Amino acid sequence: MHFHENVLPRRVKEGEHYRKVANGEENRGEFYPRYTSTLNVLAHFGTGIGIYFLQLRILVGLLFFGAVAVIFTITNYQNSEYGIKSKANQLISISAACSNGESYNTTLGCADGESFCTVHYRANCELPYVAGLSDLVMSLFIMVAIYIAQYFENKFEQGLNDAVQTASDYSIMVADPDGSADDPDLWQQFFSQFGQVRYVTIARKNKSLCELVVKKHVVTRKLTEFGKIPVLNPYGRASELAWLKKYEDVNKELVNAYKLKYPVTKVFVTFEYESAQKKCLSEMEVPDISALLDLESNIDKKYLFRLPDSESTSVLDVRKASEPNDIKWENIETDKVKKSAVKAFGNICVVISLVGTYFVIIYSKEVSSILLAVVIAIMDVLLAALFETITDWGTPKTEGKKQSSLQIKLFAARLLISTVFPYILASWDKFLDVEFITQIINIQLSACFLSPLINFFDFGGVIGRNVIAPIVSQTQAELNSKWSGTNWSLAERYTVVSKILFISLFYALLTPISLVIGATSFLLLYYVDRYLLMRKWAPVGMLDASSKFQNTFDFSIECTYI
Repeated sequence: MHFHENVLPRRVKEGEHYRKVANGEENRGEFYPRYTSTLNVLAHFGTGIGIYFLQLRILVGLLFFGAVAVIFTITNYQNSEYGIKSKANQLISISAACSNGESYNTTLGCADGESFCTVHYRANCELPYVAGLSDLVMSLFIMVAIYIAQYFENKFEQGLNDAVQTASDYSIMVADPDGSADDPDLWQQFFSQFGQVRYVTIARKNKSLCELVVKKHVVTRKLTEFGKIPVLNPYGRASELAWLKKYEDVNKELVNAYKLKYPVTKVFVTFEYESAQKKCLSEMEVPDISALLDLESNIDKKYLFRLPDSESTSVLDVRKASEPNDIKWENIETDKVKKSAVKAFGNICVVISLVGTYFVIIYSKEVSSILLAVVIAIMDVLLAALFETITDWGTPKTEGKKQSSLQIKLFAARLLISTVFPYILASWDKFLDVEFITQIINIQLSACFLSPLINFFDFGGVIGRNVIAPIVSQTQAELNSKWSGTNWSLAERYTVVSKILFISLFYALLTPISLVIGATSFLLLYYVDRYLLMRKWAPVGMLDASSKFQNTFDFSIECTYI
């Protein structure tokens, strides 16, 4: 009941349009339809999510039309004068797979001037000229189509931004305020020179205090569910006594914490009109080095900030503010030195995990191509969970930055384990062997269909909510927290898309059917992910267009040259 009533996204109609119901609203409205025909509805979840589904639509069309361009390649491979026929796997018949050939002894053309050597000869295995030409035409078509698609994507993004106005469209952030500048009236007065200021929000370096407040809230909620008042009761049961003791301890800590002073770390200013925000960002734009070192040359005096009791002025680092629910408030005060050290350690862990994966793939390849495909699919899931944890170590300040960092790690990993590692492990003279072509097909089928099916059935979420949650939860509140939907990330979804696209284009010459497989996979991914967004996934903050995978299309252009 909690999952359906309080977690799943809902919408309510206002006039001719719908809006997303916020948490805590009494009017819960109706569920979003599982499959809706308009992409604008997805803007309710953030511009970045709307663009993700738009890109899936575009890629379906691109790969299907690309498959039409390589029809001649398929026809040439089916020619009886080329390659081999396979009744066991019909896909082999429309690939570049050739017979293993035969060995011959020869006295001509031997290496190092040897008078006698053994050569390996494959009959009818010269790649057809038409196959190469049609593959080139397909590559040129996809490059041109991608550039056109980028234009329409930018128009779509602009339309979504205009249709859905959020706090970020009216707000700016001061990234380097004076630690003692905690008077909101002072900030309101300074930024009023650009237009009417509606709100000023001051963030302090008080993470330790906030953690104590949250801890007290958790302990109080636990005691309430035990039915005890928050005072030390020596006659209670052991578990209750332990929680009562925790309540007393956290209260003592809070008394001391409230006495401390917490400097300002960020200031958020929200204007009445969007034009004021744009004017502020334009007029206050300064080089990073000027803001860092307070270099006041060539800066208008009226844009220099000064405290009332101080004669010195400072250059402010003003940026467009992120969405409030996109900001990871617990990370905005993280020390830069500590953050850099943790990120370096995390990158070392990423490299170690990839090296370990390489050796696992070597072993799997020696066993069978089917095992290799299954292992790659499993490593996809495991590395995604591991890299998300490593990314969290780096304390990203916004969800968008976390997604961008995670995208880079996951994309590199999935590119390596799905394409590069199997490719470099194959000998140069084995690329046309049936075993290698079969391996390519198995890896692509696994990459394209195994991940969407695993996500659709949500095995981990079902087991976690229905089996594990009732066992580990002591209270109803704890049980409800386990029913908050399956965790997901837009970065992980984009890297899945990029992996499928890369595999489909990289091996298109050897297995032209890979374009059809890729297009079918994107179509399946489109409907599966929309269903999961509406019915299974945990809610996420409003992700703007900066959280999209900027290089999805650019990288696919490079793929077509391979």
